[in-house]
Amino acid sequence: MLRAVGGQYQLVVTREGLLDQVEVLCELLPTHLGADPDAVGRELQERIKTLTGVSTAVRVGPPDSIERTLVGKARRVVDRRKK
Repeated sequence: MLRAVGGQYQLVVTREGLLDQVEVLCELLPTHLGADPDAVGRELQERIKTLTGVSTAVRVGPPDSIERTLVGKARRVVDRRKK
Protein backbone atom coordinates (compact mmCIF):
# COMPACT_ATOMS: atom_id res chain seq x y z
CA MET A 1 0.00 0.00 0.00
CA LEU A 2 2.80 2.44 0.81
CA ARG A 3 4.03 2.11 -2.77
CA ALA A 4 0.95 4.14 -3.71
CA VAL A 5 2.42 7.26 -2.06
CA GLY A 6 4.61 9.64 -4.06
CA GLY A 7 7.72 11.46 -2.89
CA GLN A 8 6.05 14.79 -2.18
CA TYR A 9 5.03 15.43 1.42
CA GLN A 10 4.41 18.26 3.83
CA LEU A 11 4.41 18.39 7.64
CA VAL A 12 1.94 20.81 9.24
CA VAL A 13 2.70 21.61 12.88
CA THR A 14 -0.01 23.09 15.11
CA ARG A 15 -0.51 23.40 18.86
CA GLU A 16 -3.55 22.27 20.81
CA GLY A 17 -3.25 23.38 24.42
CA LEU A 18 0.27 22.50 25.53
CA LEU A 19 0.82 19.77 22.95
CA ASP A 20 2.20 20.11 19.45
CA GLN A 21 0.32 18.22 16.73
CA VAL A 22 1.83 17.01 13.44
CA GLU A 23 -0.17 16.32 10.32
CA VAL A 24 1.55 14.62 7.38
CA LEU A 25 0.19 15.51 3.95
CA CYS A 26 1.19 13.27 1.06
CA GLU A 27 0.01 12.41 -2.43
CA LEU A 28 -1.02 9.27 -4.25
CA LEU A 29 1.02 8.42 -7.31
CA PRO A 30 -0.87 8.91 -10.60
CA THR A 31 -0.51 5.16 -11.23
CA HIS A 32 -2.33 4.36 -7.95
CA LEU A 33 -5.42 6.58 -8.18
CA GLY A 34 -7.62 3.56 -7.44
CA ALA A 35 -6.01 3.06 -4.01
CA ASP A 36 -8.06 3.88 -0.92
CA PRO A 37 -6.52 7.10 0.50
CA ASP A 38 -7.85 6.37 4.00
CA ALA A 39 -6.29 2.89 4.06
CA VAL A 40 -2.99 4.23 2.73
CA GLY A 41 -3.09 7.00 5.37
CA ARG A 42 -3.71 4.55 8.21
CA GLU A 43 -0.84 2.34 7.08
CA LEU A 44 1.51 5.32 6.80
CA GLN A 45 0.38 6.63 10.20
CA GLU A 46 1.17 3.26 11.82
CA ARG A 47 4.56 3.09 10.08
CA ILE A 48 5.53 6.59 11.26
CA LYS A 49 4.50 5.74 14.83
CA THR A 50 6.46 2.46 14.76
CA LEU A 51 9.64 4.00 13.34
CA THR A 52 9.70 7.31 15.22
CA GLY A 53 7.41 6.93 18.23
CA VAL A 54 5.58 10.09 17.14
CA SER A 55 1.80 10.09 16.71
CA THR A 56 0.65 11.95 13.62
CA ALA A 57 -2.45 12.56 11.58
CA VAL A 58 -2.00 11.57 7.94
CA ARG A 59 -3.95 12.93 4.98
CA VAL A 60 -3.42 11.39 1.54
CA GLY A 61 -4.51 13.52 -1.40
CA PRO A 62 -4.53 13.16 -5.17
CA PRO A 63 -1.40 13.85 -7.23
CA ASP A 64 -0.27 17.51 -7.19
CA SER A 65 -2.49 18.40 -4.21
CA ILE A 66 0.41 19.73 -2.12
CA GLU A 67 1.22 23.36 -2.82
CA ARG A 68 4.57 23.85 -4.51
CA THR A 69 6.85 26.85 -5.00
CA LEU A 70 7.44 28.46 -8.39
CA VAL A 71 10.30 26.04 -9.05
CA GLY A 72 8.11 23.02 -8.29
CA LYS A 73 9.35 22.17 -4.81
CA ALA A 74 6.97 21.50 -1.94
CA ARG A 75 7.42 23.48 1.27
CA ARG A 76 8.26 20.59 3.61
CA VAL A 77 7.32 22.06 7.00
CA VAL A 78 4.52 24.51 7.72
CA ASP A 79 4.55 25.78 11.31
CA ARG A 80 1.12 27.12 12.26
CA ARG A 81 1.85 27.42 15.99
CA LYS A 82 1.29 30.87 17.42
CA LYS A 83 4.56 32.56 18.27
